[in-house]
Amino acid sequence: MKEGTMKRLLKMLWSKYKIHLIIVFLCIVGNALFNVQGTMFMQTLIDDHIVPLLKSSSPDFSGLFHALIRVGSLYACGVVCAFTFNRIMVYVTQGFLRDLRINMFEHMESLPIRYFDRTPHGDTMSVYTNDI
Repeated sequence: MKEGTMKRLLKMLWSKYKIHLIIVFLCIVGNALFNVQGTMFMQTLIDDHIVPLLKSSSPDFSGLFHALIRVGSLYACGVVCAFTFNRIMVYVTQGFLRDLRINMFEHMESLPIRYFDRTPHGDTMSVYTNDI
């Protein structure tokens, strides 16, 4: 794909779906941060909560319970971010492809009849179905 074509496509995408793309970017960053934070917290969970409980003669599990809720909350926030950006990207992708097809159809309507006389029917339909 040529560089100019890619710039045109990104410009079309950005012009109509700017807010959606910003939300998707924020959700991707949030998902990554929540998952990394959850993974990093595992070391603290083991070192500060589980190991002392193993050494204690009468263990108190309340601290471990609160830590597990915190880890679960971090991962739940990551799941919400991932779900959100995936749903938005499905909407953006389908809408953008619809817009491209509409633009192509409108352009096709403006072509002269001689174009269709010279171009085999299958080639025109191939562009609409496969290339988009």
